[in-house]
Formats: sequence, structure tokens, C-alpha cells
Amino acid sequence: MSFATAIPIVGKIIEKKVIPDPDKAAKAKNQLVDMAVRGELDELAQRAGVIKAEAQGDGWLQRS
Repeated sequence: MSFATAIPIVGKIIEKKVIPDPDKAAKAKNQLVDMAVRGELDELAQRAGVIKAEAQGDGWLQRS
């Protein structure tokens, strides 16, 4: 389970257990979503860098 798919579950826990104030709970959920999106974008950028480095490699096997 990725962090992004866990957000609804975490959001419900935040609303009911950790932060009873609805406004503060909504703000916390939005922060979680922002963190998840940034994390996934960073991961995609790292993967793209690996693919680019492999494509520019010296050996034919590495490039294929």
C-alpha cells in the first residue's frame, strides 16, 4: 500500500482520534496529500534519471 492510497484511512483517523476540530483536521489532511504528491513526484524524477543514465550508457546491453 502506497502512502497515497493510505491517505483516506489516515484522514479518518485524524478526524476521529487525533484532531477533533474539523477545520484543523481538514488542514492536516491537505498537508498529507501535499506530502504524498511531492514524494511521488520525487520518486518519478529519480526513476527517470536512472532510465536516462541507462539509455546513455556505453554498452549495447545497458542501453537496450
